[in-house]
Amino acid sequence: MSTSILKSKLRKEVLRRRQELGENARAELSARIVQRVEQDPDWKAAKIVCVYVWFKDEVQTDALIQSAWQDGKTVCVPRCGKDGEDKIVLHEIRSFDDLAPGAYGIREPIPERTRVVAIADVDAFIVPGVAFDREGNRLGWGGGFYDWTLSRAKGAKKIALAFSCQIVDALPTEPQDIKMDKVVCEE
Repeated sequence: MSTSILKSKLRKEVLRRRQELGENARAELSARIVQRVEQDPDWKAAKIVCVYVWFKDEVQTDALIQSAWQDGKTVCVPRCGKDGEDKIVLHEIRSFDDLAPGAYGIREPIPERTRVVAIADVDAFIVPGVAFDREGNRLGWGGGFYDWTLSRAKGAKKIALAFSCQIVDALPTEPQDIKMDKVVCEE
């Protein structure tokens, strides 16, 4: 079976499991995951962080963003680049009012209200994904947005957030896939 077919099958299966958790369980588990990240030494040491803005049934990150602001961290979030531009552009946000629905319906920074942050300046990335394995391999949506960004983030810690149901035994990988330093789950 080809890698792309295997990835597609895994995506469907893990997304089904994640959705089956239900809204209340996802909120409760997200809170536990955020607490674990807040205690992580790499997160604590980071001054400039990039945190994804959660969407649909992903691990919810609003509380982590709030916590980062309270700790005096510079918080940037990704915005999808336009055709011919970078795949992802990072913008500092200082409030949730700096966000509006963007590409794919995901809340993104409003460019006119936020400043661009260089990928190389980020100390830690909080990364979403569909599935992960215990080796730190990540399966995303297939667009390569985070792999493209993380390949330019030399020295930054790559911390993925996932519900336990998103952890699989092994993921098929390709040369462009970027491994996570850590995958933080609720347990």
